[in-house]
Amino acid sequence: MNWLQRQLKKTEPAGFFIRATRSGKAETTYQTLKDLRDSPELLESDTSNSAATTLEVVYEVDLAGKFSGRKVFVEELEKVAPHFYQEAGQLLKAWTPPPPKIPKTESEPKPRVEAFTPEK
Repeated sequence: MNWLQRQLKKTEPAGFFIRATRSGKAETTYQTLKDLRDSPELLESDTSNSAATTLEVVYEVDLAGKFSGRKVFVEELEKVAPHFYQEAGQLLKAWTPPPPKIPKTESEPKPRVEAFTPEK
C-alpha cells in the first residue's frame, strides 16, 4: 500500500478508492484514498491473514441523475475518464520486484594480492 500511496501522493482523494483483492475466497477490502492516507491498515482484512494480490484504483462519480438520456451520460463519461487519467492513471507504474541480491558468504577465498617488483 505504501508503494501505491507514494505514486498517488499528488492525487486529490475525493472520489478515489482502493480495492484490495486476495487470492481464493478471502475477503476483498475497499477503502477511500483519503482514509488510507491516514491509516493504511484499514485495507487489511479482518477475516483473512493472506496478503492482497491486487490493488485497484477506483474512481467513483454519482451519475444517478445522468441516466435519463444517452447523450448526457456519454458527456459525463467523457469528463470523468480524462479526470481519472490526469489525477491517477498517468501516475501509476506497474510493480516490478527488485533484482535478486547475491548473498556474500564467508567461505569464499579472498583474492590474493602480491606486490610486483620490476626486474633491474
